[in-house]
Amino acid sequence: MQLGKVSILGEDCVHNEAIISIFPFIDFNNSFRDYLFHMLPELSQYGHANKAVKGFTLNNSSISNMLVPLPPLQEQFRIVQKLELLAPFVKQYKSVSEKLDKLNVDFPDQMTKSILQMAVEGKLVEQRPEEGTGEELFRKIQEEKAKLIKEGKIKKQKPLAEITDDEKPFDIPDSWTWIRLKDLGEFSSGKTPSMSDVRNWQNGRVSWITSKDMKNKYLSISQMLISEYAASEMRLYPPNTMLMVVRSGILKRMLPVSILTANSTINQDIKAFSLYYPDICEYIYVVLKGMETYILQTYRKQVTTVDSLRFEDFQNMPIPIPPEQEQRRIILKLNTILPEIEQLNK
Repeated sequence: MQLGKVSILGEDCVHNEAIISIFPFIDFNNSFRDYLFHMLPELSQYGHANKAVKGFTLNNSSISNMLVPLPPLQEQFRIVQKLELLAPFVKQYKSVSEKLDKLNVDFPDQMTKSILQMAVEGKLVEQRPEEGTGEELFRKIQEEKAKLIKEGKIKKQKPLAEITDDEKPFDIPDSWTWIRLKDLGEFSSGKTPSMSDVRNWQNGRVSWITSKDMKNKYLSISQMLISEYAASEMRLYPPNTMLMVVRSGILKRMLPVSILTANSTINQDIKAFSLYYPDICEYIYVVLKGMETYILQTYRKQVTTVDSLRFEDFQNMPIPIPPEQEQRRIILKLNTILPEIEQLNK
């Protein structure tokens, strides 16, 4: 039974042994009944009956032995009137207090999302004409891509479709440009070494990232280590590779994204995004976090057991690209603001 819960019976009935009936000897316009209705929940927390009532037993003896302050009947009536007059205000205060508590809890995360959104919309720092344009940066990225193709490190791809106005989720400054995510780097997946082959796990020294590791922005080592024998059959990703979980129950709460700071392998639930121009890695992280809500609303695929992203559509998502120097100023600004907001969580 809920501690101190009381009700006033409106019709004849019977009840079980978990409920105690109270019949006032003397009453005046139900004043004593209503007085007890308001007082008993509070009185049950105090006095010599405290332990009995606060425990898991509620009986005639514990109730009968409670000490009840007894004012005159007329005063009881006035007390009840005052309590009922104040009750709506107390209820309103409770509702406002609960909303305020929730606001205080949610505020840091909401503020972080708002600031990241400002960053990707070009509203966090001013634009400077002398810093060039996002289009100039994209040409630089394409030059790096061409070098990788010439060196045989990546394969030549078909040109991606031109971005239409309908695909752009928001406006950006004139010096920025929209680029498809896939035009900035190469996506690839990892795998899980055979669990039955002990050679894959003996003397583990190589980091093997799984979705359980995707909790922080930077990743240097995983919870799981595989052997060099297993790693020789897998792709080893260098620092500044971006990692993202694209199929996992984790997507129900967020889109996990991290940046590698040391060589590592990954499992099949993670996509590695190897940028043609790794210097923009920090900004791409900001884009994916700043557009997280949009990504989950637009590219999320819900199935019976696992949430995932419609990856073919996701990798063709348009993202806003500012000039490289402006990207650096955005990162610098965020590195100043976000730690201050994080303190609110603590």
